[in-house]
Amino acid sequence: MVRPLFFRPSEWEVAHLVNYYATTRPRHLYHSALTEAGHHVREHWIGKTAEASGFPYIIANEFICAQLAAEVGLSTPECQVRSIGKQAWFLSRYVDHERFTYRKLLRCRNVGDIPLLLLFDLWVCNTDRWSSNLLISRVPDAPDFYEFVVIDHSHALFGEADLPKFPLDIDPKMCFTFTELTEQITSNNDWDSALSKVDSLDEMVIREVVNSLPHITPSEFDTNLLVKQITKRREQLPELLHYARTIGCFPNWL
Repeated sequence: MVRPLFFRPSEWEVAHLVNYYATTRPRHLYHSALTEAGHHVREHWIGKTAEASGFPYIIANEFICAQLAAEVGLSTPECQVRSIGKQAWFLSRYVDHERFTYRKLLRCRNVGDIPLLLLFDLWVCNTDRWSSNLLISRVPDAPDFYEFVVIDHSHALFGEADLPKFPLDIDPKMCFTFTELTEQITSNNDWDSALSKVDSLDEMVIREVVNSLPHITPSEFDTNLLVKQITKRREQLPELLHYARTIGCFPNWL
């Protein structure tokens, strides 16, 4: 769930775009803060808004998916939703990372979570998983190893929709376009742990996650309906995986 901030908020600086070509227009933000010990720190965050991105439900997409990802055990940055100026922002703490390569991916200490990540993207209907939103970060206490960190779920759940609908009928192939990940699946057993972790999130936990979204977001939706739909799709995952296998999403799954 949401990890608390241990700083008293002061000023926020909205800085330059993270990537000029990114459709969601994420920006770097810096926050001057004071720790409980009285030390000044300068925090670095990445922020998105509905107004800049053109995605009415981008804050809901990002926040709910980040919390669900953390609940199932994927590595995710600290995040929050807050008002800055006259806008609501989704904020994700900046993660220092290196350029993605397949070799570095295989050296990640959580490389065993690749099936969990693939299953998660299928669950939340994420159609935008690629190297720029799977951050490869060095492990501070083990510099020869990396950890992949999961970010950017703008295109999941409601996606770019103008209306609050959840795409339960999305083609699974759209969730499995990152071949460096899909090629890691070789057998039925690869899914056992991932399915167990996702299945452990019952409707009560899912409801708690959805209801934890702060009410400053600009777009409204039926939270009860969304909870029911997320829960229903979780129950459909084994069937969806079987279908994805039959249409060739996993070339090495024998």
